[in-house]
Amino acid sequence: MAKLQVRHPPGYSAERRYSFDVVLGEFLGVSFETVAEDRQDVLITLQSGEPRGELRIADVLFCTERASWLTAESLPALPLRRWEVPDAFVPRGRLSGDAVPILYSGDKQEQGLLQWSDLQISLDLDLFGSAFALLSRYEEHCPGLRDSHGRFPAARSMLAASGMLERPVVNDYVEILRRCLELLFPGIATRRHSYRPRLSHDVDKVFMTRGKGWHSVLRNSLGDVVRRRDPSLAARRLIARAHSGHGSYGYEPTNTFDYIMDCSERKGIRSCFYWIAADGPGKFDPDYSLDMPWIRDVIRRIAERGHEIGLHGSYFSHDRPEQLKTELARLVETAENLGVNQEGWAGRQHYLRWDAGSTWRYLDAAGLRYDSTLGFPESTGFRCGVCYEYPVFDLYAGRQLQLRERPLVAMDVSLLGDAYMGLGASDALERIRELSDQCRRFGGEFTLLWHNDRLVHARDRRLYEKILNVICD
Repeated sequence: MAKLQVRHPPGYSAERRYSFDVVLGEFLGVSFETVAEDRQDVLITLQSGEPRGELRIADVLFCTERASWLTAESLPALPLRRWEVPDAFVPRGRLSGDAVPILYSGDKQEQGLLQWSDLQISLDLDLFGSAFALLSRYEEHCPGLRDSHGRFPAARSMLAASGMLERPVVNDYVEILRRCLELLFPGIATRRHSYRPRLSHDVDKVFMTRGKGWHSVLRNSLGDVVRRRDPSLAARRLIARAHSGHGSYGYEPTNTFDYIMDCSERKGIRSCFYWIAADGPGKFDPDYSLDMPWIRDVIRRIAERGHEIGLHGSYFSHDRPEQLKTELARLVETAENLGVNQEGWAGRQHYLRWDAGSTWRYLDAAGLRYDSTLGFPESTGFRCGVCYEYPVFDLYAGRQLQLRERPLVAMDVSLLGDAYMGLGASDALERIRELSDQCRRFGGEFTLLWHNDRLVHARDRRLYEKILNVICD
């Protein structure tokens, strides 16, 4: 089997190795060896044999002075420049759009980003450094504005500021690199991925009537009829209140778990339900407990039907390693007591709170297999610039972790919430279609988050089923 040799400048060895391993190894599936030497670009050739084609790629990010590493000084200027990739080089339809954003490039702009002949291709675009910056969330390590929940705002991201958040830019870089290998080394076989929709559900709200007096429930039911024009919900709310006084919660309108599983199973998909395992309710956390018999029955039923249980790290857990470990241990113990056994455990942080300098490391140390936090709450799109699951890199520790990231592409609250995108049903469906098409183009994964309490209205269920038809068929 043909094998590539990658010659690169010295320095940032762990970061370079990670970028090569993910882009060349995991995404493209090619075998390679690396050699550090005194040079100024990355040179890719066949390890042995003919023809001796050469691929030269600019090396920019990993030439950053250590004093400037993880500072705003090392970030590209915004908005990002764009490169109109020639159709003769990468055929139309293989990229997410006509122009590819340039994060890092060399100093040969007067000659153009691409020099191409039969035996040599020269790219003045730092593909490996740019991919590394997006996958590692390099920009989020730099000090700057955060929102009221301490989150990095979408508007501050390089891709959003350049109108590119709806495009998986790293996938574009991978396709450009794939095309280079096809042209220079026809004997190199590259991996093709298969599109896969992934459905996930954060369990933030389980009860609508538990602990509420009849006056409050009657007032809300009147609102169901007059303002929300959903008399069915009003009836279900009243029935739920009548039963909740006896400790029976199956009639709660937010008990949509079986409906969700029915929808998933009709599409042949396994859903993942993320549960908060905090010890007692907090200001931003729900008022259910894993010790409640009804909650335990729901978890058991989810597992019996073949769906997945995950950890929804509580509001303050994203930067508290011991709390994360405790919450995961509590979830695992609950599951084991219910006879639920899983090969590994998934995680997603409540409110999508995530700190670039710590959360991945803490999730990895807690023992989670993969995380699915990284999407922006205020917008759909590709926060990490990619629609593939991938292993993560701890920028502060300078090493790759066992943890993998499964990027979140779209969330119900982002699409429909008045505080965020505030789209109507038809516009939300069209946005989902566009994002799904991008994932299909690259054989990527479309990860959708839809909360159980966003399915209490008949109109919301109709929209959800239409969305499943778009992303699953």
